[in-house]
Amino acid sequence: MKKISTIFIAATILLLTACSATTITEQAGNYIYSENEDINVLDIDTRNTLGTLKMTGVKVLINDSFTIKEKTV
Repeated sequence: MKKISTIFIAATILLLTACSATTITEQAGNYIYSENEDINVLDIDTRNTLGTLKMTGVKVLINDSFTIKEKTV
């Protein structure tokens, strides 16, 4: 019985971790949100609202320039 329970729990975990939700927001990717503005998170397939975030404050942690590099294979 213990072995069956362990296998069932392991299978459930594997199935749940394989599922992934792809989300978008109502604004374009380069949109800069302002303070106290709602950010609506939508399901990419159904466009249903999954949740709403609100920016209540902003603090700059690092104000240095940076470069993003992609590795080529």
